[in-house]
Amino acid sequence: MPAVRGARGAPGARARRRRRVPVARRRRGAPDAPAAARRRLLPDPVADRAGQPRPRDAARPMISELTRMVRFGLVGVGNTLLTLAVFAVLTGGNAVDAAAASAIAFAVGAANGYAWNRRWTFRVGPGNAATIARYVAVQALGAGLSAGGIALASSDLNLKRLAAEAVVLPVVTLVTYTLSRHVVFRAPEPA
Repeated sequence: MPAVRGARGAPGARARRRRRVPVARRRRGAPDAPAAARRRLLPDPVADRAGQPRPRDAARPMISELTRMVRFGLVGVGNTLLTLAVFAVLTGGNAVDAAAASAIAFAVGAANGYAWNRRWTFRVGPGNAATIARYVAVQALGAGLSAGGIALASSDLNLKRLAAEAVVLPVVTLVTYTLSRHVVFRAPEPA
């Protein structure tokens, strides 16, 4: 080793130092790859590629849940339009009282929502009386949360009715989606 910093040593010493710090390594063979992986602190993305899930495969459950949520929202929009149409027909010409027309229209929209959510959104088989009872309970809870949320937001927060609906609607939609997914249309447990 040279005594003065910056002085050049023997040509062979520099070559030995270069061999100790490799720039790129050859890929390991399959037999010693697991043992080498245990010794590394961080995974090697090139050598470990075969053991890693493909990004699409890892995202597939999230994509299917998002698709299910979009379908649930589309069914909800359709139910709202159907409810408004039935309400308008029933109250046209003062044929039916507004409160009774609202209840009938809500029931028609809820029945439509049950059919579409069962077949299209959650893709489950035909329901039984217990499934229908759970669906009615979730719809009643959603209606109660919506009415309570609107009353709270419009009185205590001094929001106008439409702004209060805009605040309450996403929360009620998430609650009813979650309950529909995990309580009403849950997958049957394996025997």
